[in-house]
Amino acid sequence: MGPGKSALEATLRYFAVQLATNGITVNAVSLGLIDDSVINSLPTEAYSAIVDWNKGGWIPVKRMGTPAGIGNWVVLFASQEAGLITGQTLYVDGGASIILETAVGRGVACVIFGVWQGTTTSNSRLLGG
Repeated sequence: MGPGKSALEATLRYFAVQLATNGITVNAVSLGLIDDSVINSLPTEAYSAIVDWNKGGWIPVKRMGTPAGIGNWVVLFASQEAGLITGQTLYVDGGASIILETAVGRGVACVIFGVWQGTTTSNSRLLGG
């Protein structure tokens, strides 16, 4: 885990503890490779190599995530049904973090959000892991 990601997770846990008594949950979503406009804007050869790498078994699910798929997890994490979940980082990366945890440092896009009385606020940042 890189220093940026470590600092983000420490901040997440701090705010989760401090805000819990006010009914606010604070969680993060850590993403793997997402098939979106950033990846799609790469040269064709680079995009094809990434897709082939994922389909070839680099990650256990053998595919990249989609923005809609990530959005579904964020909605679930921010829902009232997840009101007991706080201070957690959900890794939505198809299992890549399990395989590569010690082998490779990776860039991580994290979305931190807080839920307070049914209202969701968010702040997104691309961090180097």
